[in-house]
Amino acid sequence: MKAIVLAGVLCLAAASAGASGGLVVTLKTTSGTDVVTTQMQFDATHMRAELASPGTSKNVLLFDGTRKVMDIVDVDKKTYTEITKADLDALAAQMDTMIAQMQQRMGAMPPEQRKQVEALMRGNGAAGAAAAVKPTYMKTGSSTVGKWKCDTYDGFTGGRKTSEVCVADPKTLGLSAGDFAISTQMAEFFAKVNPQRATQMFTIGTAAERGYDGVPVRTVVLGPSGRSTTIEVTDISHETIPASAFALPSGLQKMDSPFAGRGRGRS
Repeated sequence: MKAIVLAGVLCLAAASAGASGGLVVTLKTTSGTDVVTTQMQFDATHMRAELASPGTSKNVLLFDGTRKVMDIVDVDKKTYTEITKADLDALAAQMDTMIAQMQQRMGAMPPEQRKQVEALMRGNGAAGAAAAVKPTYMKTGSSTVGKWKCDTYDGFTGGRKTSEVCVADPKTLGLSAGDFAISTQMAEFFAKVNPQRATQMFTIGTAAERGYDGVPVRTVVLGPSGRSTTIEVTDISHETIPASAFALPSGLQKMDSPFAGRGRGRS
């Protein structure tokens, strides 16, 4: 679903502004030949992300950390979808039930077939919905992303290499602890649906919490099929952001949440 695709980007790149008034982060996401540019704006309790890629409609995502509500706006269709914390909690409960049923069926499968199903569940993040598996990281060297020097790590989940991360000292990025308040709220928002992604927030990691010290400026997510997605920070700046940037535009039609199962839509 579109919400989960957007959530994947956000959980790898959420940040917020502290006393400086606002933070703007620009990302480039590459998957095969597809390239998506995302500009994200933050204040202490809000987030706005604009996603644009050639040949597709423009989407804007708005997150209100105080209300625990995410709105996904389709600019071309002039519609928006509201997703609440309750929606995601209900989805997580449904996923847990489905996973429990699948695991029960897997008990009767031949070993080779069971391994294939387990790999598919891990690749879709389903296994993480039932029980979060904390990734482990091993330092491999150093590199440079844009103008920032960073340390490289390989990430492993359940014995399989699932990511490559390049981590920078927050001081080299011009960031401080006050710039990451909203990332905690974003992690809590998505934790039950995708706990593994929730632990990959663009925030200051510590060795005890995440297995590395610093801020990831490039993350390569490795899928079980060999396909990879690279999310790279290309620019970070502190700016004054007006409150109107985080408000829904007028004249939009509200669509039902895909997680609520209420039908097609309503005005």
